[in-house]
Amino acid sequence: YHLATRARKQLTLSYAITNHKGEPVFASPFLEQVKALFTPETILEEVAGRLHPIPTLDEVVSPAKARVAAVDLAINQQPGYLAGLLASPSQTSTVHNILSVAQAALSRFHTKGLTAYEGMLEETDNLAWLAQRFPERIAFSATQLESYAACPFRFMVRDLLGYPVLSDPRVSTQTRRRGEIFHNCLASLHAKLLDNNIVDSSQDLILTDLLKDHLHQALNLHVSNNELQAALDRIEGQVLEEWAQYYGGQFETYQQEMSSQWKSMPKASLLEVTFGNLSTTSGDQQPGTGETFPGLTVGQSSQPVQIRGRIDRIDVGQTPDGPVFTLIDYKTGKPPRFNEKELRSGRALQLALYLIAAIRLKLAGEAATPWQMGYWDIRSAGFVGGYKSRKSKASYLPLDESLLDLITQVVDGLVPQLVGRIRSGQFGVYSSDKQCTSYCDYHLICRINQIRQMEKSLHKKLDLTFQDPIGESN
Repeated sequence: YHLATRARKQLTLSYAITNHKGEPVFASPFLEQVKALFTPETILEEVAGRLHPIPTLDEVVSPAKARVAAVDLAINQQPGYLAGLLASPSQTSTVHNILSVAQAALSRFHTKGLTAYEGMLEETDNLAWLAQRFPERIAFSATQLESYAACPFRFMVRDLLGYPVLSDPRVSTQTRRRGEIFHNCLASLHAKLLDNNIVDSSQDLILTDLLKDHLHQALNLHVSNNELQAALDRIEGQVLEEWAQYYGGQFETYQQEMSSQWKSMPKASLLEVTFGNLSTTSGDQQPGTGETFPGLTVGQSSQPVQIRGRIDRIDVGQTPDGPVFTLIDYKTGKPPRFNEKELRSGRALQLALYLIAAIRLKLAGEAATPWQMGYWDIRSAGFVGGYKSRKSKASYLPLDESLLDLITQVVDGLVPQLVGRIRSGQFGVYSSDKQCTSYCDYHLICRINQIRQMEKSLHKKLDLTFQDPIGESN
């Protein structure tokens, strides 16, 4: 009764009369009960020998079947039936949706290159919004540029549109907070060492104890009333104390190695150096507590780009050829890969941009020249030189002149290209990391695995690698 009374114009029931072996089968008793509700002359029974998901026009018994048949005819160069449905008031909206899906399928599966359906913005309003979001005067950070180079689509979704990732509601340790505490304590520690003129490597035990004191003071500022969180904070304190112990030994090794190359002990003369205005940015960096310098300008005069950032530490010393400096960025997590390939791709720009800023803005003094730059791996290796020469793996040897030339060319050439792509709305779904879907929070909406299947045949690829006219470089 409920089934029969819901239909307003027509009720169509279908059932099999043979099984998969071709043997006859009986209809359900339910069918006979429904048929009993109608007079014989109102029931039309028809045996269909053709079983196919796409109906012919004679088999159309519902609006849904009509749309399926219409799309099939349109695909086979007969759009008249679909056009007729478009004129029907009850079908107009749905047919418009079908045409939109057809346009998306055409762009995704039959059009060469990345399209508007794969992150390449084309609408005038969107481009106008981008122009307001990224005007000529705005300064970019290394974090923004590396994020875009690693995955333009994720940059759009996360950094530009601000789609949040749901946080885990469970109480747990906070790795980001741990890193911030350790960074701040290192800055306070070296500021104290600088004030007291302590640079001798024999002071490593004092260094470790001083660092632990700073950590205890910082942890006392984050006392929790939650018993579980308080226990986790104690665990955090133990981890940070272990890091402090590591750092004491790492610092001694660093001092010894550097002093063997220089005429003097390296001195942490600049701490948390800020260049450019960080106070009005998107929050990916916070202003440092140290000295502030103007922003860095890179690129040609016809296409300048402003860069901002905060350098954790710059050590200054003397060599027979004059004053030199080493640029350091602390990493409490796994340091990123840094080599020529990563540099040219834009995925490892941080050290390069900071080095160019130190050179052009004279952060370490008018006469100081760069000696080395690198990450300080707190949990493991200590100081690790970045973009090392192919001639040597030593982290403490000076940077090659040819490598400095390469870094300069990449910074002045690639950075304006990346910024130009951002401003023109090129946020294509592309990542060189084939394992990105195993960890990315946005892998369910990017469809990158589908696009990779057509990367070669339809050139669904966004190549951001910097190509320069110079020959082989180190």
